[in-house]
Amino acid sequence: MSHQGGESYRLNEMAASDIAELYVNLFKLHFAGRVRCYDKSKIQEILSALPHMVFGNALFYKSAPCIDLLLYSGNEDTLYFNDPNGGLDPASVSSVRLAC
Repeated sequence: MSHQGGESYRLNEMAASDIAELYVNLFKLHFAGRVRCYDKSKIQEILSALPHMVFGNALFYKSAPCIDLLLYSGNEDTLYFNDPNGGLDPASVSSVRLAC
């Protein structure tokens, strides 16, 4: 889907390796080495093992990626959403916030 200045892609239509790559790159930009990120291969392994839990969109605004990654699970009584602390490029903070 494309909008003025940006695009969004459903995460459940993307390869786990692409999601992991975006997530790790953004996390590292956001935390700049202050917080250790999980290994990309581990993130890819989890996303591949639990594709039914991947929920959200990969958002790009002016070519700057932003991930809206949510993990979802539920049953008749309970809905569970987890928003892993993703990242964003601090150099594009105002642009990315507009898109996200």
